[in-house]
Amino acid sequence: MISISRIKRLICQQQNKPCVNLSNKIRPQKIQFKSTKDLFEYSKKRCVDALNLEKPYEHALIVDTKKNIVISEYVGDSKKCRLEDLNHLDLDKKNTAIIHGHPDSAPISTVDIKTMLDSGVYQVVAFNSRGEFSIVSRTPCEVKNINKKLMNLSMDAYNEHPVPHTLYNPFMHSMLSKHMPLMGLRYVSNYTCLK
Repeated sequence: MISISRIKRLICQQQNKPCVNLSNKIRPQKIQFKSTKDLFEYSKKRCVDALNLEKPYEHALIVDTKKNIVISEYVGDSKKCRLEDLNHLDLDKKNTAIIHGHPDSAPISTVDIKTMLDSGVYQVVAFNSRGEFSIVSRTPCEVKNINKKLMNLSMDAYNEHPVPHTLYNPFMHSMLSKHMPLMGLRYVSNYTCLK
């Protein structure tokens, strides 16, 4: 028996149209920010506010840092936020960033990095509930087999598990600091729990 969602996907494929579930997408405010700093401050506030609610959730924004606009906004749950239509958006990828909050206050995850690599966007930013950030950005160097290197990072992190919860963030920070330059990526964080 074939499901309705499978039928919808087949129809979309046949019509050469994107077929995505956008139930978590919200309409962004049409604001032309004066600067990239203003855009990031707005995005940070949206993400951090969502993390400090009684029932925190992950909030994500796709932003264009050249035009200083929010392209899309998404609402997730306490563990993740799906960006279902990311690969179907018309993006200036070298000027596009994914900005989101992490309810668990963890730094950038390997899932975040994979999303950045697969979508082709320039940067991914994760905020914790205190407004601290971690960022992974592309650099001019092209690295071959980057997805394989990311898999190795994931496997290294998995092999080191179980890391006690209290040590997980410093552990991931260490792993990202070690692996990102090898992948031709730049990692920066100002999380106080990592120092």
